[in-house]
Amino acid sequence: MPKLALCLTLLLAAALTIDSLISAPVFAIQWRSPEFMAGIAPTFNLVKLLGMAVLTAYLWWGVPQRQYSPAITIALQCVVLICAVHTVVLLIGRQSLVSDAEHYTSEGPYTVHTIESQDARTSRQVIYWRCQRSLGFYSLEELHQLPYHPGAYIEEQDGKWYYIGEKRYELAAGQCD
Repeated sequence: MPKLALCLTLLLAAALTIDSLISAPVFAIQWRSPEFMAGIAPTFNLVKLLGMAVLTAYLWWGVPQRQYSPAITIALQCVVLICAVHTVVLLIGRQSLVSDAEHYTSEGPYTVHTIESQDARTSRQVIYWRCQRSLGFYSLEELHQLPYHPGAYIEEQDGKWYYIGEKRYELAAGQCD
């Protein structure tokens, strides 16, 4: 295994592991819309799973065939173990291959993220003001956290925006910096 290939493999493994440690999908990039990013996350997770499996196999068979110093060999074997564990966690763990896009809805400049839990009392909807940036990027500014109400929606009436659920809330405009 040439040194360049080994370095690139280790960098890719580190990048994929770091992405798994970030709770937001796809390296926390905010592009186009929250629905779009949540929609591509399962595909990215599948690519990440396959990539980690290939990297683990590549390191597994490549490291013993080279003559490295004992310290480097032990370090590389630790990396192989971390990659193998990461692959298993991606396969059966928290990383979902199911789209989360249905939990996001956007209406006008607002985005609602529905966070459902097993206990209906802790389910909530978070309302964000969406700030459009250049090149299709965006940022979200949290405005409200409200109890989850099935069928709640956002609508515009007479130039004002309202969240209509169990109660009616007038939504204030957020600040984009």
